Amino acid sequence: MHSQEFNKDRLDSMILHLYQNDIETRPMFPVITNHYHLSNIKGAFPNSQILQDSVIMLPSYPMLLDKEISYICNCIKMYLEG
Repeated sequence: MHSQEFNKDRLDSMILHLYQNDIETRPMFPVITNHYHLSNIKGAFPNSQILQDSVIMLPSYPMLLDKEISYICNCIKMYLEG
């Protein structure tokens, strides 16, 4: 397993790299208190905030082909090695 720490600039840079290689990403789900319909929930959720700020969602759907998964993985490797 490969693990690297990402700050906001590095994460944005990787998102741009993936976008330039036709790979769409999206942010992790927002912290529960950021949802309007759940704004009555009070409290601090620091771990949720860390995840919201440092995780991206990669393509995932039932019809995603093995060759597409390999392409996504190779683009990520290329970014990490570059």
